[in-house]
Amino acid sequence: MSFVQALADRNLIYSAMNRAGITQTHPEFEDYFHEALLMYVEFEQQFATNPPKTTTTKNYIYSKLYWRLTDMLRRDWRYEVTYQQAGDLDENDRQLPYEEEIQTQLFDLLDGLKQQLGPNERRFLDLYYLADHSLTETCTTINISERTAYRIKRKIQTKAQHLAHQ
Repeated sequence: MSFVQALADRNLIYSAMNRAGITQTHPEFEDYFHEALLMYVEFEQQFATNPPKTTTTKNYIYSKLYWRLTDMLRRDWRYEVTYQQAGDLDENDRQLPYEEEIQTQLFDLLDGLKQQLGPNERRFLDLYYLADHSLTETCTTINISERTAYRIKRKIQTKAQHLAHQ
């Protein structure tokens, strides 16, 4: 039943792929699509066994798909750069398209930022920024006041700016 649902939600998968920079013109579009179908089933089962209280199934699956696909792109690119012979790649193939470079930089920045944050700050970052929860939903989930949420938000932004300027 899950694969049937994944195929029925094809537009959700395409949307996550597009946001990750995998358009229909991407040379490995079909491979990523099939991987995304498998991921969809995996994330649907994860949601069914341990559902977050503040998000819907579709939002959960979409966020998970986007981040997993972004990570796959980054890993594939790093593999190519690391293991391909220099003569096998044209000069144009060595450079990522502009959007993929930014996504890779953002992903690395996010990893660095998460290492500098405390547990509440990390949880706030995951819910408010990455899962697109409202401030009220985030406060309710973490069990903090809005004033504390604004303070945490300001700390995260300050740490991110500091990290970006290093």
